[in-house]
Amino acid sequence: LTMSDQPPPEEAPAASNDKNKSRDEACRQATNQMFHNVSEYIKGEIFASTEDYKLLEQMNRAVSEKYAGMTTQAVTLHEQMTKLQQRYAQIQPYLDQIDDVDHAVSNLEETACVLDDYTRRLEAKYKQLVVAARKS
Repeated sequence: LTMSDQPPPEEAPAASNDKNKSRDEACRQATNQMFHNVSEYIKGEIFASTEDYKLLEQMNRAVSEKYAGMTTQAVTLHEQMTKLQQRYAQIQPYLDQIDDVDHAVSNLEETACVLDDYTRRLEAKYKQLVVAARKS
C-alpha cells in the first residue's frame, strides 16, 4: 500500500466516527420504530381480546336472561298443569257418571231397536190374522 491510497491519518477516524454515529442513530431510530410498531400491535391485540370478552359477557348475560325467562315459564306451566290435574281429579266422578249414562243410553237404544223390530213383526202377524179372519 502506498500513502496515497490511505486517507490522511487525522481525517480517517473522524469520517469513520461520523459514519458510526449516523449508523447508530439510524439503528436507534429503527429500533424505536420497531418497538413502537410492536407496542401498537400488542395494544391492538389486547383491544381485540377485550372486545371479544365484552361480547362474550353480553352474550352470556343475554343467554342467562333468556334461560331465566324460560325457567319462569316452565314453573308457570308446571303450576298450571298441577291445577288442571287437580280439576280433572275433581270432575272425574262426574265423567264416570257420564260414561255410565252413555252406556245405559246405548243399551236403551239397542233395546228400543229390538222392541221396534218385535213390534213390526207382531203388527205384520196381526194384519195377517185380521185378513185371514175377514176371509173366513
